[in-house]
Amino acid sequence: MTPKKKYQFIIAGMLAFFLYIFAAEIIDRWQQTWGFYQDWESKVEVTPDTNTLQQQKINYQTRLVLLKEQLGQNSSEKIDQFMFLKSLHATAKESGVRIQALSPSVIQSKDTVASMALKVDVIARFHDLGHFVNILETGRIPLAVTKLEMTAGQASNSMLEASLEGNVLLPVEKAR
Repeated sequence: MTPKKKYQFIIAGMLAFFLYIFAAEIIDRWQQTWGFYQDWESKVEVTPDTNTLQQQKINYQTRLVLLKEQLGQNSSEKIDQFMFLKSLHATAKESGVRIQALSPSVIQSKDTVASMALKVDVIARFHDLGHFVNILETGRIPLAVTKLEMTAGQASNSMLEASLEGNVLLPVEKAR
């Protein structure tokens, strides 16, 4: 085989390889573009219109009113700041957490709900602290924990010193 023929074969092979890669890349890009278009179409079909959203909002508001009425009928005791702090102390005792300091802030009242910020300094083992926070956030009067700082206690002790801050919403009893 002459050198000229050899170079012609090499050039033809490289050209075929280049065309194969080029065609594969173009086909892949078109398939990807078609997939994006189909995703977009499905999202457009799923997006609700404003009338549907307004109707859902009205339905949720009526359910909320019914649930509030139901809560008012089923609740035999008044929920207030003292009751919340009492349940907080009981929860700490149940969880094996020792409260070092408790500083509630001034209650900020709105129409039907009062908001109270709270800071609690505790000493506990890691798992007991986790159990305590879980009960606080999912209890009858949920406390939304917004900040939790933990530091290790003494080297020989397995206790943690923790400071948690949160907000609790308490129902306001309207004057009749």
